[in-house]
Amino acid sequence: MADFYKQIGIQMKRIRENKKLTLTQVEKLSGISRSNLSKYENGKKAMSLDILYRWSVALKIKMSSPFRQIEDSRRNPTIHNTENML
Repeated sequence: MADFYKQIGIQMKRIRENKKLTLTQVEKLSGISRSNLSKYENGKKAMSLDILYRWSVALKIKMSSPFRQIEDSRRNPTIHNTENML
């Protein structure tokens, strides 16, 4: 299960970075501390649905976005490997 949370965190970090947002900016938009955001992104802490919702609102994405990207990467491992290189 820890691997699942880490994958979600990796996807959320990728989305945040693609939107050129810092952890501090997401902290202000979501009300989630920068420290906890970092722990979620690095898979060091499991997130609740409430956290995922608040984070998704801050990033202006659907809650399902990170799940969809994980599923896509499982279907096409080449895409997954390329995304991790960014």
